[in-house]
Amino acid sequence: MKNENEDKYDLSRMIIQPLYFGLVVNILVPAGVLLACHYIHNNYGRGNMIGDQANNLFYLFVVLALLQAGLAVWWRSQRLQRPMIKSETTMESDLTAGLLHVCRPVFVLIAAISGYGFV
Repeated sequence: MKNENEDKYDLSRMIIQPLYFGLVVNILVPAGVLLACHYIHNNYGRGNMIGDQANNLFYLFVVLALLQAGLAVWWRSQRLQRPMIKSETTMESDLTAGLLHVCRPVFVLIAAISGYGFV
């Protein structure tokens, strides 16, 4: 027997806007930065100017990226514990707006990790 709420709400339609925002921020923006870095490296590339400290700097960025990813996961779990739906009549719009409000800063924080590769 089908639950009457299954026909009433289209969950895929509710989460599509936050999903597309995450797709753009976490995949297309870093891909664009990577393409720009590839162009700069091919046309204006320089050798290793840091010297022997390059390996230490690499490991420092790896640690920073792992810490930032852990912070993003913790922050997301903290923000998703708050209620997003205000009433049953506005459930779809409340859930869409709430997910976008919760996930937008977390997506940006995760995408910022790709900046370490550029540096």
